[in-house]
Amino acid sequence: MKKIAREILGFLLFNCFYSFLRPGKINLLSIYFHNPDLPLFRRIVEKLRALGYQFISIREFEKTIEENLQGGKQVLVTFDDGWSANLELVDTINQYAVPVTIFIPPDAVTEGNFWWEYVTEYYKSTADPLLEKAKFKKFVYDEFRDRLDPIKKSVQLSRTVMTREQVVEISQNPLVTIGSHSLTHPILVRCGTEALEKEISNSKTILEGWINNRVDYLAYPNGDYNDAVISECRKAGYKMCFSTRQEYLEGLIHDKFTIPRFSVNDDGGFYENLARIFGLWQIVAGIPNHFKAK
Repeated sequence: MKKIAREILGFLLFNCFYSFLRPGKINLLSIYFHNPDLPLFRRIVEKLRALGYQFISIREFEKTIEENLQGGKQVLVTFDDGWSANLELVDTINQYAVPVTIFIPPDAVTEGNFWWEYVTEYYKSTADPLLEKAKFKKFVYDEFRDRLDPIKKSVQLSRTVMTREQVVEISQNPLVTIGSHSLTHPILVRCGTEALEKEISNSKTILEGWINNRVDYLAYPNGDYNDAVISECRKAGYKMCFSTRQEYLEGLIHDKFTIPRFSVNDDGGFYENLARIFGLWQIVAGIPNHFKAK
């Protein structure tokens, strides 16, 4: 019922207010998925095409924001995590020539699962296993690792993340760029200096070794960053880093290390996500301080 209600709200928001968005504000879009099903992804791609949007690669996006180019309606599509189900989208990506960037944490690829999957499974018998996941996010890095390691040893999961071979294979698609999502997907602002360097630098080195290509871009896990995180990303040689701030990209972006993106709710409906992609949902949700064109 809640999903239906959200879909109705999204339908009303998009159909009533999309045409009133100020010209220029939505010419350049930056959106990201996690693990969408094929029908949702395909329908969004087709709708954006119908609205006149051109899908651009992350390198084209970088040039656009560096030079403040006015290239008409353009959209950058990114994915966080590297879920194995993302591979089911490749035919649609190829059919519609949609360049995508997939931000991957190498540790999850090696193990086959993300840390929160272990935590959620371990605490399944509790009243709210997702609450335990939220608690883990608050631990400083050393405590996070100390608590997580024994849980991993006691939980058996089926793989949900791409294998190393699949990462290498998909990276050879000219429409796909591989980016870093840190090494183990911790909350980077809770890492000390040594852990932060390891998470940011080692992930880049490992991915570059796997795909035999440069890894120039990173997405912050959970969208969290601070000055120390940004400084380490610069030091490691990244060219751009992406947050989860819900903001328009109107005008020149002054900081390539805090690029905003509008999120797609993988569990949401088509119209809910259209409203999200164009920032209408965020207005209703009451995020005005994080919703200003810079």
